[in-house]
Amino acid sequence: MVKFSEKIYFKIDWFTVMCHNVTIRQGFEAMGVHLSDDLYDLFNEAIPLGNGFNRRWLFNTSGVNVTIDMSKMPQVYLDPVTGEFCGCPENLSDEMLPEFRIDCSASGLDFIRSLGIDVEEMASHFNLLDYGGFFNVTRCDFAFDLIDYKPDFIYDLYDACKENQLEDSFRVRVGRAGGLQWDGQVAGSQRFVRLGGSSGVAKLLRVYDKKFQLEKSGKYLSSCPYGTIENRPVSWIRMELQTRRNIPGEVLSAQNFCAETVMRYICDQFAVRTAKKDVVQCWRELFDWSVIPQIMQNLHFV
Repeated sequence: MVKFSEKIYFKIDWFTVMCHNVTIRQGFEAMGVHLSDDLYDLFNEAIPLGNGFNRRWLFNTSGVNVTIDMSKMPQVYLDPVTGEFCGCPENLSDEMLPEFRIDCSASGLDFIRSLGIDVEEMASHFNLLDYGGFFNVTRCDFAFDLIDYKPDFIYDLYDACKENQLEDSFRVRVGRAGGLQWDGQVAGSQRFVRLGGSSGVAKLLRVYDKKFQLEKSGKYLSSCPYGTIENRPVSWIRMELQTRRNIPGEVLSAQNFCAETVMRYICDQFAVRTAKKDVVQCWRELFDWSVIPQIMQNLHFV
């Protein structure tokens, strides 16, 4: 039975594309993002990073970063006297570049949404299109906000991991040989459980108490986008799936890609199991497919 206030909100929270032998303008247009000429002109003010051994240029606007690997452009060199880069293209946005990276952070994706673009649809379609190796999605993070839904899940999951971790190991059974590395904390300054190891792994699930995090900094009432100041949610748990390498393609290419397909991926890939290979109770209760489709919705503003 669904309670009136229970909701699960979904959004893509990070998106990274590696681009090869195209222009910056072509990179954005392939994503369906059409920026104004004024914004493209600003690329000529990119900030050089590093030194002669690590020649990168960085440009940032509204949470969208473009990092250009200038070391792959032999005409660009570091002047030993002035310490400045020489031989750089005058018009970076329309210069064919051997390699650059577009990173869209949470705020950058919100900026793209403000242009009227459905980011979740953009990411799925972009991943499926055949660009002949010019573009490659190398990171995509997916976020779910569980609002007044299973408020004790973090504590129950932490206990389940402690009870079912492999002997002499910080790993839990998930139905695959070797299990998954895990860590967590439910007392003191943090409330989280992480499955899959540290950052940088191909796939990682992090579940944390967003309400606790904001209350600790005194920002919950002013920063929470749900409800009103007089009536904020009782619980706000965030579940983040971080994917890299070939995993973004796996998730984004699911048939009829949507919030539910991502959540089913999480359910299948990270389900903690007992020694008898049974999925632990809190996991079964959270992923109740008679309830989730009724309370799930896409999110475009958090």
